[in-house]
Amino acid sequence: MNRQAATPKGFERRVQDLALCRVADPRQSAKVKVPLPTVLVALVASMVTRARSLRMAEQRTAAITQKHGTWLGLHRRIADNSFGKVLPKLGVGSVLGCLHRLVKAEQRRGNLKPSRLTVATVAIDGKNVGTLHWRDLCRVLKLDAQEASAAQVKERLSAQYPEAQLCIPQEGEPYALMRVHTVTLVSSQAAPCIHLRPIVGSTNEIGSMPELLDELKAVYGRSGLLGRITTDAGNTSLGAMSKAVEHGWHYFAQIKSEHGELHAEAERLLGDRRRQRAHATCGDSQNGKVVTYHLWRYAPDRAGMAAVDPCPPACATPTHRPGPSDGQQVRRQSLLPHQRGARRA
Repeated sequence: MNRQAATPKGFERRVQDLALCRVADPRQSAKVKVPLPTVLVALVASMVTRARSLRMAEQRTAAITQKHGTWLGLHRRIADNSFGKVLPKLGVGSVLGCLHRLVKAEQRRGNLKPSRLTVATVAIDGKNVGTLHWRDLCRVLKLDAQEASAAQVKERLSAQYPEAQLCIPQEGEPYALMRVHTVTLVSSQAAPCIHLRPIVGSTNEIGSMPELLDELKAVYGRSGLLGRITTDAGNTSLGAMSKAVEHGWHYFAQIKSEHGELHAEAERLLGDRRRQRAHATCGDSQNGKVVTYHLWRYAPDRAGMAAVDPCPPACATPTHRPGPSDGQQVRRQSLLPHQRGARRA
């Protein structure tokens, strides 16, 4: 991204792009001492200057007002508990709207053009952003940790916090996870996150993918910001890839043995391929092992992969070193633009 974004003038311009005044204030107007846009400006400034806690954010506001007086509406120190009270009440949608406006403004400036890849590409991945252990979970739900059962917690959790997923291990106490899908524009040198979507606790990453792709289409469909999506095996499914084709995007998806016939067909096509004839080879370090990916581009025949996906893909198989391979993984990609709208048989 352009280095001018790191200057005071560039920061002020991007704060204006956020349009923080459009975020709904959840507080009672009679008790408001600091306007919400000012609170959010202070938080953004704290993140840019790498404040690691709300206490440090409070210190940032004191330092800014001491040096600059009034700046972007900030004219006094803001206590850390003021941040802590308002943040949990903010609506996800209105905050995401700020992110979308900033991303589109950066695109108009030309700062998000593909530079690392030839096609505008986003990487979609599921992340756990918060874990609530049993005692904290019961405290939030106003239940007695000693007497509450997992069934009671699950019922109340799904009613009050549908985005949370309750995990009940075979050993130990249950806990809750807060998961989100992140969408990162990896084709740009800046690689910014352009969208977030909570994963509903009643489903998993694959189940949330079609709705996520619909949201991306609604937000960025007319901007031309993305033309290809990449996913790991946890987000690969027929429904998700069909949705990508429906929206006119290419896809590059990882496949593992859990995908059944699709994985078996890829193994059949790639099992006798010579690595020396691969179109591309790259390496990566994963869990202490060096994984080498060999990529071939091929056109499936009618009796083979064409029955699964009529779009010619590119496939890559990894080799794990040291030690034997612990399962074939395959990456696939629709490459021909004129076939993006094709339907599966």
